[in-house]
Amino acid sequence: MKRANLLPLFALSTLLLGLTACGDGAEPSPPTSMTAEELAGVWTDGLQNFLLLDPDNSRYLYLTYYGRLGSGDMDLEDRPMLSYDDFLYDFLPQDEGFVLDQNGSSDRENLDGMVFTRYDQEETMWDQLLQADEGQLAALDGVWQDPLDELLVIDTDRMEYMAYSSQSRGVATGTLADAHDGRGPYLFLNGRAYPKFSLGNDILMLYFYPSQTQEPDGTFSGVFYQQGTAQEIALYHLDQAKFTYFEGHLVYFDGLRMFYMPENYSVGEDGLAYDQVLTNTSFDLIKPANKDQVDNGLGNLVADAYHWAATTLAKAAPDVDTVAVVADGVLRASLYQGNITTSQAFDVLSMGVGEDGKSGYPLVSCYLTGKELKAVMEVDASVSPLMPVAQIYGSGMTWTWNPRRMIFNKVTDCAQVLPDGSAVPIDDDRLYRVVTGLYTGQMLGTVNDQSFGILAITPKDAQGNVITDYEEHIIYNPNGSEVKEWYALASYLQSMGEVDGRYAAPEGRKVEHATWNPLNLLKNLNLFGWLAVLAAVLVLAAVVFLVWRLCFHHRRGRYGGRRRGGGYRPYRG
Repeated sequence: MKRANLLPLFALSTLLLGLTACGDGAEPSPPTSMTAEELAGVWTDGLQNFLLLDPDNSRYLYLTYYGRLGSGDMDLEDRPMLSYDDFLYDFLPQDEGFVLDQNGSSDRENLDGMVFTRYDQEETMWDQLLQADEGQLAALDGVWQDPLDELLVIDTDRMEYMAYSSQSRGVATGTLADAHDGRGPYLFLNGRAYPKFSLGNDILMLYFYPSQTQEPDGTFSGVFYQQGTAQEIALYHLDQAKFTYFEGHLVYFDGLRMFYMPENYSVGEDGLAYDQVLTNTSFDLIKPANKDQVDNGLGNLVADAYHWAATTLAKAAPDVDTVAVVADGVLRASLYQGNITTSQAFDVLSMGVGEDGKSGYPLVSCYLTGKELKAVMEVDASVSPLMPVAQIYGSGMTWTWNPRRMIFNKVTDCAQVLPDGSAVPIDDDRLYRVVTGLYTGQMLGTVNDQSFGILAITPKDAQGNVITDYEEHIIYNPNGSEVKEWYALASYLQSMGEVDGRYAAPEGRKVEHATWNPLNLLKNLNLFGWLAVLAAVLVLAAVVFLVWRLCFHHRRGRYGGRRRGGGYRPYRG
């Protein structure tokens, strides 16, 4: 019986280890900085950002994934430190490389927490970075034009430029500079405009950041072409221009070349491409707080987006009862009052890569019995207090749980919610189509084994066959592309015109009802729950019996019984 009582705790711990990895040990003492000799060479963070560290010359080069290349100083007087954007960074050993630790804090661009390992093609990259650094100023010389007839004439001998816009018919002049702060040379042009060149140095992209005196106004941003190249691009390629996401980053494709865009880049018009405003909201949609096991407007919005996309965008959407679930752990950002753009929708669901190699997990479709669907709700009720990222938000379903009930038996009521808003009981033996993201779907598929069947969830296809490869059940658009989680959200937001006010507050899709009412505590228990109740009754009966036996023997010993040797104790008056 004691072994049986330990089973749920062991199952739960196994499940939690399968879903996440964490440690509870004491914090280690801070490591010491690396030496100059250890640091010399080329390093990468694995996301196409590169650091060339040259302690012999007390300098470094930093190349971002989107192509901005800058140089800065290394301080070697006390210990090796890197100076970036007027902040110093320590090199702290971590695994096979180092992590950059910022001395101080700010809301400016920083490298704090970035982890680098040595680049396996160090010698080749070293030469490439040095050549690019030496040649980028000279490559700026000449006449540059964008598809919007904005013109730049750059003279690097004088470190000056002239800018002309056909829209405003105005001419402006300014200077070039390089603060040697690791961010590279820039033009003073509506803020700081940092250049990135194509391979042939005949196309450049300008990336804008605010300066102390100027805020970018959206002009002269984007792709510029050198002289005759501009006309060729405009005539033959710009009809294919678009912004999209690749390898987790926003990119611009002009019909010929692809350009990586920096984080938080405000996309301006580039030919026929623009940063599309999907919708607007009059209220904030805040990412759930980890400690709160509650209904959440953003979680409900994303779940509804999954449900809508699976029935509206899908290449082949079966006419069956459909529900959608989204796990708390995949919600990566909030949406705030005002306009919502495509890039912001991507930020909310930016995890993973699909089978197509493109950014974002795709939606998948599987089937669960009604009994298994209830088990999904039980994961939310029982597991999420211990592991908040396991929280579930649903569309087309509702449930109520009692936190005072036994683990794996906390859900007391549940129902399917039909499109007209009415609720109907969930049929244990009926198959329900469940739509979720690829990652969440794979995690649901592990619950059965990890919990030893206490929470039995076995995703199936429409015919009831067990799913072994979730990538065979990806939802596709009519054009054959994967329906990404972020794309489902972006499309759903766009379809609304304005974010529906029902997402401003919890809707009661999942409700906590805490009570010690005995009827509620025993309501709808599963087999494990009844066995636990039986075990508790048997333990209680055993305790009562032992207490009775002890009291009975105590009374006999005190008030009567035969003496050793026989006979009765004589009367002594």
